[in-house]
Amino acid sequence: MSKREIFNSIFLRRRRRIIIDNREDINDLCKDYIKTKIEKNELFSKHNIEIKECNLLNCSLNIDNTLFEFENGKIRRETGSEEFNYIKELSNIVEEATQTIREKLNVALTLNENISKLGFCMDSELLKGIALYDEKQISNFNDSLIAQLKQLVGADVEYISLFPNFPQQVMEMSLFTVHFYRWLYYINICVFNNNSIPYNFEIIEKEKTEIKDLELKVLSTFIENEKEHLKYIPETINNKENLANICNLLLKHHPEPPFDVILPKFKNVNDVLRLALVLSGHNASDLGKSVRFKSFKQSERRLLMKLLNNCGNRYEDIMKYKNMWKRFFERIHPVKYKNIYPDLVNDLLGDYSVMRSIKDKKHERNCYNTIYQLNQKVDYSPFIYLKYSNNDVNQQYQECFKTYKRLKEVPDEVKEHVDQFFEKIEMRINKNKRVNNNIISLLNKNLIDDRIKDINNDIKIVKGKALQYRRERPIFNSKIVELISNKKIDEAAKMLSQRPGIYLRHLDELITKGENHDLIIELFEKVAPQASVKVLLSVKGYFQKRKEKLKLRAFLIKGSNGSNKKIIETFSRSTMRRKRRKTKPATVVYYTDKVKEPLKPDLCDCILRICDQSLIILFEKKPKLNGIYVSPDLQKIYIPQDMRTATSSLERYTKGSRFPLSFKNITPEEKEKMIKDAEDKLCQEHKNEKELEKNIEDVKKMLLELDKDSSEGHIHENKHKLFIWWTNSSNQSNDIVDLSVLVFDDNYENKARVSWNFLKDDNYRIYHSGDFIDGGNVDGKGVSEFIDLDTETILAKGGRYVVVGVISFRGPNLKDFPNCKFGWMERQELQSNEFFEPATVRQKNEIKYDGKAACPAIIDCKTHELIWIDTILAKTGTGLCIEHMEPNIKAILAYYTDPIRVSLYDLIHLHINARDGKQIQNEEELQEGDTAFVSCIPYSKKEGVNYIASSDIDIILSEYMS
Repeated sequence: MSKREIFNSIFLRRRRRIIIDNREDINDLCKDYIKTKIEKNELFSKHNIEIKECNLLNCSLNIDNTLFEFENGKIRRETGSEEFNYIKELSNIVEEATQTIREKLNVALTLNENISKLGFCMDSELLKGIALYDEKQISNFNDSLIAQLKQLVGADVEYISLFPNFPQQVMEMSLFTVHFYRWLYYINICVFNNNSIPYNFEIIEKEKTEIKDLELKVLSTFIENEKEHLKYIPETINNKENLANICNLLLKHHPEPPFDVILPKFKNVNDVLRLALVLSGHNASDLGKSVRFKSFKQSERRLLMKLLNNCGNRYEDIMKYKNMWKRFFERIHPVKYKNIYPDLVNDLLGDYSVMRSIKDKKHERNCYNTIYQLNQKVDYSPFIYLKYSNNDVNQQYQECFKTYKRLKEVPDEVKEHVDQFFEKIEMRINKNKRVNNNIISLLNKNLIDDRIKDINNDIKIVKGKALQYRRERPIFNSKIVELISNKKIDEAAKMLSQRPGIYLRHLDELITKGENHDLIIELFEKVAPQASVKVLLSVKGYFQKRKEKLKLRAFLIKGSNGSNKKIIETFSRSTMRRKRRKTKPATVVYYTDKVKEPLKPDLCDCILRICDQSLIILFEKKPKLNGIYVSPDLQKIYIPQDMRTATSSLERYTKGSRFPLSFKNITPEEKEKMIKDAEDKLCQEHKNEKELEKNIEDVKKMLLELDKDSSEGHIHENKHKLFIWWTNSSNQSNDIVDLSVLVFDDNYENKARVSWNFLKDDNYRIYHSGDFIDGGNVDGKGVSEFIDLDTETILAKGGRYVVVGVISFRGPNLKDFPNCKFGWMERQELQSNEFFEPATVRQKNEIKYDGKAACPAIIDCKTHELIWIDTILAKTGTGLCIEHMEPNIKAILAYYTDPIRVSLYDLIHLHINARDGKQIQNEEELQEGDTAFVSCIPYSKKEGVNYIASSDIDIILSEYMS
């Protein structure tokens, strides 16, 4: 693939746009053709002729200061005067040019019909450009484009092209006019230039949320193919996970690290730890979890130490993840760099510089305790009945002896005695002699006990020194915890005010536990402008609901950091033994009936006012805005938060956001406008009444399916088909992925279930297509499951929320499936035989959850809205069915049906107020240079208006939440 093809593939995935290679388009071809013909014709030699414009089938020429306009090869101005005796010849030239244009456009429109089957449409610039492609070029373009669009909507399973032999097979020219005017009202005018691609990558790097695997591949491709990629790296990368991932990519593509670029960006030692995680093959978000670091190369250790030396406040930040830093030190060996970075090494070691002196003594004490434990086992386990290969006690003695031999500070008397003990034990056990209680008499317990006492005394002294070391260097959080536990809230508030972000996170605790609210609010007003936009928006969202008493309290708990793994015992039939395995709980939502008492409304209003004022102060520093239109739909779409666990999808949305189930359909007004404009165009082109009526009826039939206010459209809006598609995780496995739904009422009580073991519910009219128990080969067609449901029936029967579950019943975690997709379509009838229709896909997402079960979405039948959830489900008990996840699902309902978050609508209005923007009430008032914030890109866009959809997460994060 060429560099341009690679970038186009990237641009299509991120912006649904393509940059074509041709600098000229079909309009230039038309101009050149007419110009050449006129220059060769002596009839025009005495006239001053200027080709003003050629645009598709329209053309205008200025002849001797008289303007002539042509449409579809026909002149619009009728005249019979002698002074225009060249009109007939000119019309012939324009007609010939138009015929050439029609033939080339017909090929491009045929390609557009093919991609319309997938729900996409080419814009004007793209269609005019590819119309100049030769057969080979457009064939290659078609194959590449179709393949990528199929992946975007999940139609790479089955897809039938309208013109399968394209470009050899194209539309009949008799249908050209209908398809041309139909296309005209799908187009969105966009202007592309060479700066679009690099700017796109700058946005990725500025994102406030973690870059996903797909985008990392995009960045890697960009860095590999763009020589000047370093100049697109922003001065500050706010998201710490992004910083680690981007630096890792730079290190892979640079033999020598570009220190001038990356060194200034590392100011916190935990940022360096994230980079070490990525270098070791882990995720940057695994900070604090139980992971293994790789054995770093010497060059990598030098790099990491240099980055650490550039950071400030090292000791306190290290203490936040003390256990992980210990594992990191084992791989980086910081003591070797003490001569180069003495202060750094002291900070890194911390109290370990004191405790390391007793490391060997702890190992020695453990050895003695192990010997005592093994001697007790000998008492009850005669070796005569054990085979040597299964002699666990013998193996443990040997392992203990190996550890003991490595100890360096054991007194000679003790060491000599213990060595003799191990030798005699080894001789007796290895010869399988009968062992009795006399074996214990080989060990001088008094000698060992005295040695253990000496070790304990030494350890106690050193621990005292370490405690003194920590007291002399107390960390900030420990001071705060101590003050709050001692009910010294005012002192805690004053200390927290030194760190604005932390103060804001503790604001509710300070208000709840403190009495001097005036002081707390005064400090809050002082520090709020110094906090980040993200934290201020979180506080604003939280206190919007803090004056209400909620029915339930739901909260998100992040997955385990590895320090408190749950140990589960399982029984293995093959070995007839019990096995112990460690599991880490995933990040899930929990709920409780214990809710906080509401705060006073005036107190909450004061906090919200301060948040707004602080945000306006931060936003004022940004460039001024022109006219801004904010769609009312954005009141139910929330700012991007909790995106770390978001999956890869056709379009990205914020969890908890609500969308009409058919929110991408065109409006009735747009549909009527399409028909009216098509009629006007046909009236100008055709004089024959019968032909006119036929073409109008053809257009109406093609547009009829878009009328969502018709009776058929009403049915269409209320009936939906959920789908999943998957293949096995490997060709050696038979995996099962289940699609299930639970129905809940307003009070979050379960009313119905449809799943693999309960295929239909006639009362609620929910139907399952059937259960597959094998996904087939990884590279095969895979299998699909569908669930049809009718929201009106569910609501009439007392249900409201339909919770969707995708469960790996037999197989790995969902993220480990190479092929697994979920989405939903609209349907006219329940149990429709037409399983997959790409153009009706409303959303498709790759299933990449770090767990066995997930909830992509919830349908609110009362409001006819879809609530985007995109989160993991936690099961209770041993079962792996959706009914076993009901407690977690109730928590999700409480957490996401009424989120404690700020809407995009409110965020953009803050920007309008801060940046002197002019608020536009109606979309029709938009002018060139204005910006429109919408839930989805409209069917008909205004030229020169910048449209930002709610799914443009990267733009919102980088430009409106920073």
